Amino acid sequence: MIRVVSWNMDGHNRHGRDRTWRVLRETGVDVALLQDAAEPLPGVADGIELGETAWERPIRKPPPLIAKLSDRVQIEWFSPVRVEETTTGVRNVNRSQVAVSDPLTIAAARIVPQGSEPFIAVSMYGRWLAPHPLATSASKTHADASIHRILSDLSAFTAAANPAEHRVLAAGDLNLSLWTKFGRRRKNVRVQAVWDRFAALGFEFLGPQQPNGRASVRGPGTRIYRDTQRVITRRARRLGQVRSESQIDYVFASRGFHESIRCRALNEDAEWGPSDHCRILIEVE
Repeated sequence: MIRVVSWNMDGHNRHGRDRTWRVLRETGVDVALLQDAAEPLPGVADGIELGETAWERPIRKPPPLIAKLSDRVQIEWFSPVRVEETTTGVRNVNRSQVAVSDPLTIAAARIVPQGSEPFIAVSMYGRWLAPHPLATSASKTHADASIHRILSDLSAFTAAANPAEHRVLAAGDLNLSLWTKFGRRRKNVRVQAVWDRFAALGFEFLGPQQPNGRASVRGPGTRIYRDTQRVITRRARRLGQVRSESQIDYVFASRGFHESIRCRALNEDAEWGPSDHCRILIEVE
């Protein structure tokens, strides 16, 4: 069994970045799918192998990363190549590359466990985008556009007609909450469209869901309905107090392969960790 963790490390919190890397090392996993991972100080991440990083670039948030934390796996990292550079008939990606619509939203790699079949792992981050100035919208930002770009990139790994031919694990922070309080409405159809498209590409939603994680206390500020199986993956704090709780971190796997995967939110107070997101533990048989 291979142990994977998906985690938004809250990289803009510079005071806690070294703690997050230390906690990651102590989690006891083989592979980490990371989002918002700030560059560690020298020595803090010793023993953790990383693929290509872009910390040296002047960007507000780092791109997703995939990290190797044990010798029980080998990892073949895919170098990102922009989609516009891979037009059919001009240049196709090779087996060490992946075409990406937005390099700040996706990282992919081939995981080769000892004594088990390889699989593709994808770390996803649904980054916030601003609407066009002419758009008449009450929302100042939206994340579903980024997720649709990720889904387009994921489709390259699910080209076969039979989903059972794929072995793809995709997890991360989508910045979307499927069941939330939108006034009188109970479901956001734009968010639902993201889930529908995952299914159309042959991906099964794995959660985490109850009982594999603690549900919201449903106090003031909660954004989770009582009749859902969602669990908390993010807590917003203000002046040391929890202001709101939501689930915006998820795990998907290609249909068939999903039957050998279990996931759980490490969201009890004693195991939460230094980020505003909890870790999601994923076990792959």
